Amino acid sequence: MKTTPWNSVVQALQAEGVEYIFGLPGDTRQLLPELASQSKIKFVLVRHEASAVACAYAYARVTGKIGICYASPGPGTGNLVTGLLEATTGCFPIIALASGTENKSEGMGAFQELDAQNLMRPVTKWAVRVTDPARVPWVMQRAFALAVNGKPGAVFIEILSDIGLRVTEIDDYKTFLGRHRMRPDAGSVRAAARVLSQSERPLMLCGSGAILSKAANQVKALSEAGGIPVFTTPG
Repeated sequence: MKTTPWNSVVQALQAEGVEYIFGLPGDTRQLLPELASQSKIKFVLVRHEASAVACAYAYARVTGKIGICYASPGPGTGNLVTGLLEATTGCFPIIALASGTENKSEGMGAFQELDAQNLMRPVTKWAVRVTDPARVPWVMQRAFALAVNGKPGAVFIEILSDIGLRVTEIDDYKTFLGRHRMRPDAGSVRAAARVLSQSERPLMLCGSGAILSKAANQVKALSEAGGIPVFTTPG
């Protein structure tokens, strides 16, 4: 269908059940009109981009869902770095959306021009710049999948300002397949059970992975069944 990349982004966010976007817009033509007219997603306005990514991080940590934040080009995007690093190292899923300077002025020293991909690569699982509107549905689908699968973390998506407003043919969004969890084989579980049953003073050390895996009930059941005390990390 004929639409804009930002409209396609909003379609993806709605399809994945996103409730909030935390951000500080610069050019209000980017994202916000489509968000207001096409969805019930609430845009939470902050006063600094670092607060936007911090709110998204907190939302992801508390709810177990993917946190979404948004920033304007250049310095606005740069202010996301620390929070995205914290999300990636702490294993919390975040998708950071940003508008960039115009594609036609790349490399010409445009106002607020930034090589955002190279800036974000060390602190995210994936940093991508959208230059082809038709790729937006695939980019969004991959972003959701990468944010939660394997080791959860942050994903950064930059949509150049002239690309984001271009009306063109873009396929409808298809939801990603969800989170895939890895489980040990039955033999390894039996071996671990034998070791535990033979231990004199076992201790369970649980990190934030126990929270991310939603394993609280299993931790409690194992602790009570084996009389094993539980110690937790700060996470």
